[in-house]
Amino acid sequence: MTDLTPEGIVRSYFNALNARDFARAAGPIAEDCEWTSVATGRVFRGPAANGAAFERRGCAVAEVRGGKIVRYRDYYDRATLLDQLDLRGLL
Repeated sequence: MTDLTPEGIVRSYFNALNARDFARAAGPIAEDCEWTSVATGRVFRGPAANGAAFERRGCAVAEVRGGKIVRYRDYYDRATLLDQLDLRGLL
């Protein structure tokens, strides 16, 4: 049975990401979801994934309404992420 609580919805999103099942990960994302990278200040809307693999520690804060993630804020160390993607020059 699917857990439709806000916590269950966010967990299903992360479980799909960890399995690299991007189609399933997009399921609980609202079409107009507002994503904020706190490290960069960049804000964009809608589901997005490009398939690049990386690991990082951080904190994600998600707001769920109507069974969908409608706002998502990501807190992480930008330099660590860019190093793994060989993009450190973007700093």
